[in-house]
Amino acid sequence: MGVCVADFPNMFIVTGPQAPFANLPTSIEQNVIWISRCIEKMEREGYKVFRPRPQAEREWTAHTADIHRQTLMAEGDKVNSWMMGANREDKPPRVLIYFGGANEYYNRLEESADKGFPELEFE
Repeated sequence: MGVCVADFPNMFIVTGPQAPFANLPTSIEQNVIWISRCIEKMEREGYKVFRPRPQAEREWTAHTADIHRQTLMAEGDKVNSWMMGANREDKPPRVLIYFGGANEYYNRLEESADKGFPELEFE
């Protein structure tokens, strides 16, 4: 959900890629709540490491892209938009922002935390 990246254990990103197109202070607050709950789980259960599941990352990326295709923003690669990363010659254009609505995104963060962070593996 734009808060962690596969292959980078124990790294959080506040309002990272594929975070919602929304008021940034509110999004930051919601990310920090999720991160805090994750750290609390790790401390409570004695975990030292979390690793984002690559499958969860792929599923979120696909979900974000599916929503994006339903908007006019999907035409951004045709105008070399930086919002699509289309201004980079070394990478193909891709959606970098979640357009599914801030409330939906925040609900997904809360659901993830309530379910024990199924997107992550703990050691």
